[in-house]
This record gives sequence, C-alpha cells and structure tokens, in this order.
Amino acid sequence: MDSGTSENKESAEGNIGTERTANQGARKHPAGRQQKSRAPEPVTADLIKLLLDHYFPDFNELLSGLPDPRLPGRITYSKEHLFYLGLCMFLFHCGSRSQLESERRSVAFFRNLSFLSGTDEERVASVDAMNYLMTLMNPANGLELLAGKMTGRLIRSRVLDKSRSSNSECMIAMDGVCLFTRKGEHPNSTHKKHSGEISSYYYALEAKLVTEDGMGLSLATEFIETGEEFNKEDCELNAFYRLAPLLKERFPKLRICLLLDGLYPNKYVLDICEKYNWGYYITLKDGCLPLLNEAAGIQIKRNPQQSIDHCPVKGVFQHISWAVNLDHEGRRTFVLKCQETKITGDVTERNTFAWVTDVRPNKHNAARLVREARRRWVVEEAFNIQKNGGYELTNPNLNKIQTLSEQPCIINDLQKKRFGYFFTFSFYVHHKNQPDHPFQLSIF
Repeated sequence: MDSGTSENKESAEGNIGTERTANQGARKHPAGRQQKSRAPEPVTADLIKLLLDHYFPDFNELLSGLPDPRLPGRITYSKEHLFYLGLCMFLFHCGSRSQLESERRSVAFFRNLSFLSGTDEERVASVDAMNYLMTLMNPANGLELLAGKMTGRLIRSRVLDKSRSSNSECMIAMDGVCLFTRKGEHPNSTHKKHSGEISSYYYALEAKLVTEDGMGLSLATEFIETGEEFNKEDCELNAFYRLAPLLKERFPKLRICLLLDGLYPNKYVLDICEKYNWGYYITLKDGCLPLLNEAAGIQIKRNPQQSIDHCPVKGVFQHISWAVNLDHEGRRTFVLKCQETKITGDVTERNTFAWVTDVRPNKHNAARLVREARRRWVVEEAFNIQKNGGYELTNPNLNKIQTLSEQPCIINDLQKKRFGYFFTFSFYVHHKNQPDHPFQLSIF
C-alpha cells in the first residue's frame, strides 16, 4: 500500500511537471506581476530644458534678438552662451560669481550649457566675460524687456487664465523694492542723509502679474534714478506715472486690474486707471482719506445688510462689509472692508483690511473680491524670495546682472507651481525616444 501510494505520487508529480514544461513555450512573459517601466529620475537641467521647450519654444530666438553692444571683431562667445551662463547662476542659487566660476569647470556643465544655448563654443566662458556683457547692455532695451515678453507669452497661451479676476482681468501688483544701498552719493540713484552720512539708494518700481497660487511674474520695471534726496512717496508715485504708460504701450489690449498700496489713492492715479480702463484695488490705510473712511463707516453702520460672515478655511473667520456709491476725487467709488479673526491653538489674531475699488461689492461676490484684493501679498513674497531665496537681489556685487534674476524666477515659479505631472511624463517620453541624448547629466 505504501509503495503504491508513493508511485502514484511520483506519477502525478511527473505529469504536472510535463504539463508545465509544455506550457512554458506558450507563455510570452515570466510568471508574476509585470513591473511597469519607470521614467528615470529627472535632474534640474533636464527640467529646465523641458520647461523652456513647453512654455517658451522661441526662447533662444528672443535671446538672438537682444542687442549686442560688444565690438563685432572681438567677440569670442555668443550672447546666448553668456546669457545662459548667468541664468545658471541664479537658477542654481550659486550666490556669487566666484561660486559659479568653480562650478562651470565640469564636463557636464559644458555639455548641458552648449545644449541649452544651441551654440558651438569649445569651452565655457569665464564669469568675467559674462559680467562684461551684462555691464555693457542697457536693461531698458535688453534683459528688462525679456521677462515681460516671457510673461506676455504665458498670457497669450492662456496658461494664466484661471488666475484672472472676476471681471476677467489680469491682476497686476505694483510695488517699489530697494535693490541695495551704498555709502556716499552715487549716480543713477537717490540719496538720503542719516546721522550726518549720505547713503545712495537703488530703487525700482516693479509691475508683476500675480496669481492665486502665489506666482509673481514680472511684466515691466521702472528704475528710480532721480539723483535727488530720497522720498519714498514722491519717488514711487513719479515712477508709477512713467511705468503706467509703458505698461499700456507694451500690453495695449490686456485687461488689467491694479493692486496698489496706500500711497496711490489720489486723483492722478485714478485718472490713469480711468483713462486706460484699468480696474484697481488700492489699500486704504488707517488715517488715510479720513472723509472717505468716515462716509464708508456711516453707510456700513446704517446698512447692516451690506455685510456677510465668511469662513475661507478652518480657524479663519471673516466679517466682510462694504460701502457703495461714494464720491472720491469727483468719481464714484466703493470701499471694501474685511475684519479677520484667525485662531491657531490658544492664539487669536485679529486684523482689519480695507480697499478702495472700482468693483461694486455685493453679498454674492464680496468674499471673492477680498481674495482678489489680498493677492497683493504675492508681490511682497516674490521680493522676499528674490532677496533671501538664493537670487541675491540685494547683493551690490551682482548689481550689473540683477536684470537676469527675473527670468529664473519665472522659470522656477512655473517649475514648482504649474508644470507638475508634465515634468515626469515628458521626461519619460524624452528618455524613451532618445535614450542616448546628450542632455542627461546634471548642470552641476
């Protein structure tokens, strides 16, 4: 009985083995779950190339169109090559020209820089050669225009349509920024005397298109170079009177809503907004325009229906009120107010915001108007990133090439907040179709 049982088992096992062997020829793939092929991990240099190809396919053509002030007979490196060299310094947060000088010596850097620029230099240019070109170039008809053209292309390609206002306007924040200061009185600056010492201030008024997800994309810049004693209010307002026509000239058909701080609610600014058919939200500070503030307060108190309570996120409570049909500088205007209470654990924080606007608030749109008006914080955050986030905006040793910092900011903003899944997918397709492509090494 035992031997028969053993023989039957061996026979059965042999039959199974034979059957499996017979079926192996019909199997196309090994047994088990098929592993999906994964895209190789993209490096920063790859992502830059993909982003430029996707959003700015004519980027190198724009660079070719920039004026080259160097003597033609003494040019060794193309301006495209030198521009990308400077671009890399800000994109990879080198912090100084000496750091870039040491990083540029790798073979990977040279291969990728050549591929980005599309030029055929035999070696990477020195940082001094790049700085020399930036010193000669006039920002007004060169690099300052490039950032605006990049943002303009994003507008035309409808990438930023979801960030428009309730009136389908692009939200443009204007604010002044101090680039750096120097002791003594220097040209192309304003100066201020403090404790018996004169200091020169290098200021600029920047117009940035701001989005709800925190992007601040440069449109135009006006440098404040009065050569007179510094006065923030007069300097910024005079710069605005020059920048507004420039913005209208460059973007004549663009629907614009300005986000301005408390310096701007005067007759001349409102006249410009009315002339160009621009919307506006202007911060109304305490003690500013007392007659308008008083009229708005009386109307809100008499009409409690002109208010709503809103909770945008957990722990944040807003009481929004508004006044309509107020007279200011001979025109009808509206005042929007928001009293916000923010509770974080045991800490309670209360803030009050107010704006003068040309948009009529009501109970249906008031919460959205507050979100739009408060979007002005994006320009403050953008300047903070440029100063402290690796772009060295306030470094006086980089003053000749600071106009290069706007383009890397646009690229990095798009990379972090808009490109998303497209990065991984596009890199996988690029690698699959061109596995031996030279652009597969990191810049550094």
